[in-house]
Amino acid sequence: MAGKSYRAIAAELGISTTHVFRLVDQALSRIQQESEAEVRVLQRLELERLDELHKALWPLATGDHPSCRAAGLLLRISEQRFKLLGLENYRLFELTGANGGPVQVQHERKFDPESNGLRDLLRGLIESDPRVRNT
Repeated sequence: MAGKSYRAIAAELGISTTHVFRLVDQALSRIQQESEAEVRVLQRLELERLDELHKALWPLATGDHPSCRAAGLLLRISEQRFKLLGLENYRLFELTGANGGPVQVQHERKFDPESNGLRDLLRGLIESDPRVRNT
């Protein structure tokens, strides 16, 4: 059936083209999931290999007589790990206000002087505070 149109496959199988489309879509999804699983396994394997190289080179780059070559290789290992994890496409953004300054936030708080809630709260705090004398 390779290379045939959905209509030709549907006619050959005696089903609708919509059904053929769904079957093909399901098959492609399954193939994609399997491929992604294989990629994750390979990614894990490569990360383990990079870890081993990193462990071997770290003492050479940070010991009593540090090696510039070992330090350079550690940087390359870090870059490879960064790429392998797909982090090279991520960017950090900082939100700033006008002219790069801080973001200005206005918070409007409405106070209702007729509200008994605040008066009752204050009265309760005052009455429970032993430092306040009742007069």
